[in-house]
Amino acid sequence: MTAYKLTPVTLLSLCALGTVGFWRPMSAKAMVAMRPILPSMVAYRAAELAVAACKQQGYGVTATVVNTDGILVAALRGDDATPHTIENSFNKAYTTITLGPIFKVDSSEKIKDKFDDQHRKGVGSWALPADPIKGISFNIGGIALYANHQLVGAIGVSGTPDGHIDQSCAKVGKEAAEKLLQ
Repeated sequence: MTAYKLTPVTLLSLCALGTVGFWRPMSAKAMVAMRPILPSMVAYRAAELAVAACKQQGYGVTATVVNTDGILVAALRGDDATPHTIENSFNKAYTTITLGPIFKVDSSEKIKDKFDDQHRKGVGSWALPADPIKGISFNIGGIALYANHQLVGAIGVSGTPDGHIDQSCAKVGKEAAEKLLQ
């Protein structure tokens, strides 16, 4: 049997290696920022009530809800909603979730106002570049959704003759969602 001689350097090396087993970097769970999510059933309820609010006023609309990543969570096309409302309602919600945090506003109407205030040039009366970014729209009718003061998504409504009416219907959906998220 071979005997090993423990020199001070060997002993120090072994102690250093032993402590490596006890040292652990911060766990991945601790490094992940926790944020509330937008449950699909809450998103659906928001869309349902927004469509119902516009239907009571005689309009067929589509309501779309996206999460903070701009991913579709729920969409509901109401009776008599025209074909363009599907894409347009998504674009209103997507614009709100994409540009709202940048401009520190909570609706597509306020985003449009920011662009108008800055006299940004667009195509015709639209504040868009000639080759617009897919999903970005400066039509009124998108509103951010919050849970405990944290952004969780946005709802967009399209189908009335006036974006302000779309927005009032979106607001009905927003209020329902935020009540469920309390």
